[in-house]
Amino acid sequence: MKVKKLSEILKENPTYKPSWKVSKDLTRLYHPKFGEIERIVICDDAGNPLWDQYQISEGPLTPEGKRIPGSVVLPYYKAGGKYFLGLLYNERPIPLDPCTGKKGIISLEVPRGFALSGEIPTETAKRELGAETGKVIKKLHYLGKININTTFYETWIENYAAEIFKNKVSKFRPDATEKILRCEFYSTKEVKEMIKNDKILCGISKASILEFFLHFE
Repeated sequence: MKVKKLSEILKENPTYKPSWKVSKDLTRLYHPKFGEIERIVICDDAGNPLWDQYQISEGPLTPEGKRIPGSVVLPYYKAGGKYFLGLLYNERPIPLDPCTGKKGIISLEVPRGFALSGEIPTETAKRELGAETGKVIKKLHYLGKININTTFYETWIENYAAEIFKNKVSKFRPDATEKILRCEFYSTKEVKEMIKNDKILCGISKASILEFFLHFE
């Protein structure tokens, strides 16, 4: 997978129609599934402007105008008194490789995804885990909320751990647009070593794993 600037694509393919829309006043980018990016101004207590920045609000809207949070769901099973955690090998074209500085990495991540319209977070967790790992949930545990970056994100992600059936196959099919290579299970000791050695770079995944350790170890 490659990354190109939208300006490049529009020069090469003028008929391309971006799925993100721009508001008339040019202060907001919005998408019905992913949410919106809006330019805002931070003010003092009296309402005087201090600085401007962007604000990200993720997820689709309910009819009442509230955001539906996405879900991150860490699959696990227990064997021989030990926990084994499932991580995806996901091709991510945007991040810079910390070793080479080039764009694009194979990222070890916890399954996650945006909600569909009308979906509640537990339904999102079950669907995303099934589609991304092929596994079926035996029991779902709520772990907490994750805000990706409190400087810029208005919304949060619901975090779950999912005990799985090792041999059942999910009815949910993978998203054809995602480049998920495989899902592997590792002992908690191996996962801790991966984090220490910068093998897991995704902040959402690190937060999800940490909350798992707090609840289960």
